[in-house]
Amino acid sequence: MVLTEDSNSTEGRRHEVHCCKRDEADDVIQKLQEKARTQIDEGKLHDALQNLNKSLAMEQKLYGKKHPKVAATLNTMGEVLSNCGADCRYTALAALEESLEIRQDQLPPGSEDTAATVKNLWLLLHESNVAISTENEEMTFQDFDEGGQVY
Repeated sequence: MVLTEDSNSTEGRRHEVHCCKRDEADDVIQKLQEKARTQIDEGKLHDALQNLNKSLAMEQKLYGKKHPKVAATLNTMGEVLSNCGADCRYTALAALEESLEIRQDQLPPGSEDTAATVKNLWLLLHESNVAISTENEEMTFQDFDEGGQVY
């Protein structure tokens, strides 16, 4: 399934177009992922996430939810979300965890792809811990009145 905008509509309505052949669906997925990579390189992270999301939906329907290609897309989404700020950390963590679960189940032990997802999880958690530590340090250096109240 591919979502396309209706060029005749001023409201930008979306219509489903069903791909008849697996090769056609693979081509659409590949194009969406290439477009997302370009958008990532250009710093258009939210646009990239939209294309990765479309790609993910198609991959899950085409290959199943536990396929290594699905895990690769989830890993990429986790990387992108990790760079979207603190508000996206939880979603990034969820995408990376799902990717890791699929890769551990579907790929052989010691897989480079699995190791890459573990590294991405570690980087995200490390960044989160650094942010928390920085917040705590800022609180430590604030002035307190005699009653222990921050002023």
